[in-house]
Amino acid sequence: LPQFKLWMQGKLQEWGMSPTQAHPSILALLKRDGSGGEDVPIADGPSPTQLEAWLEEMPASPFVLEQVLIARLKASGGDATEEMLPLLARYAAARPVDPLPHKLMAAFLLAGNRGAQAIEHLEYLDAREQTSPGYAAELARRYAATGDMQRALAKSARATQISPYDASYREMAAGIAIRAKEFATAERHIRAMIALEPDRPVHQQRLEALLKMAK
Repeated sequence: LPQFKLWMQGKLQEWGMSPTQAHPSILALLKRDGSGGEDVPIADGPSPTQLEAWLEEMPASPFVLEQVLIARLKASGGDATEEMLPLLARYAAARPVDPLPHKLMAAFLLAGNRGAQAIEHLEYLDAREQTSPGYAAELARRYAATGDMQRALAKSARATQISPYDASYREMAAGIAIRAKEFATAERHIRAMIALEPDRPVHQQRLEALLKMAK
C-alpha cells in the first residue's frame, strides 16, 4: 500500500494534478507573494496582475495555466477564441488528463469549419468516452469527409455499438459503409433500421436498392 501511494503521488504530479516544487499550488503562490500593492487578499484568489506574472514565470504550470484559462474564458463568455488556442494547447500538455482544453479546441475548430484540425482532440475525447456516441460519430463524419473510409467505418461502428438503438447512427453507418463498398455492413445497419423504425417504409426501400447495388 505505501508503494502504491508513492506511485500514485508520482502519477498525479506527472499528470499535473498534484503540486510540485517546480509547479506549486495557487494557494502556495498566493502565500509566497503576499497581498500587497495591487494584489487582492489571499481569500479572493489571484489578481489578473498576479496571474500574468506567474504565467511568465511558470509557463508550463498546470495550476497557473488553469487559472489563466478560467479568467480568459470568463472574459470571452465561456467560448474559446483563436487567441486562446496556444494557451489551451499548453494547458492540455501540462495536464493531459483534463478533457476541458480538448473540448474547447474541438468545439472552436468545428465551428470554424476546421474539422481536420479538430480530429486529434475528438480522438482524445472519444478514447475516454464510454456512454455517448457523439465523438465517435463526429469522427466518422470527419474521416469520411477526408476519404479515410476505413477509419470512418471503425468510428461509425463504435457509435452504433455505444448507442445500438438509435436509428440516426445506424443511418450514418450505413451511408459510410455504402461509400466504402462494404455492402454486407450496410445491409446489417439498414436491417437494424427497419427493426427500430418499422413504420418508415423508406428503410425497406433502401434495403431493396442496396441489394440490387450489391449484385
